[in-house]
Amino acid sequence: MSSFSTSSGSTPLPLEIRIIEHLDADYGLYTWPCAPILAQYVSAHRELVQGAEVIELGAGTGIPGIVAAKCGAHVTLTDKPCIVENLEATCRLNGLADVKVFPLTWGIFTPEILGLTPPEIILASDCFYESQGGAATFTTSY
Repeated sequence: MSSFSTSSGSTPLPLEIRIIEHLDADYGLYTWPCAPILAQYVSAHRELVQGAEVIELGAGTGIPGIVAAKCGAHVTLTDKPCIVENLEATCRLNGLADVKVFPLTWGIFTPEILGLTPPEIILASDCFYESQGGAATFTTSY
């Protein structure tokens, strides 16, 4: 388990979240380099996400989406089916019962995904780690 905290000069209180990681497992079960950077951005500009419908595609450990939820966003985290259980456990660990978690495979649209409230903000970090699948990723984000 990892802890991540963030604060900015204009933010009186830092955010602290706890993340469950499995370093020897699938891609989405450990934190990739851009996720903390995107989370820092979200925290520093929390007024952009507060009250907004936010979806994180390919959430992995969920750091940006969890920070958005702690900043007052209505968050949906998505990733491959094998990652969902870890995301749900991380949400519980951070006291985020209202965060929705759904399985999502690039290019496949399930009734659950199609039934989601359209997001105002789409978060994605480190989603292009393989040369294959780019078209499916863009189709999904559209």
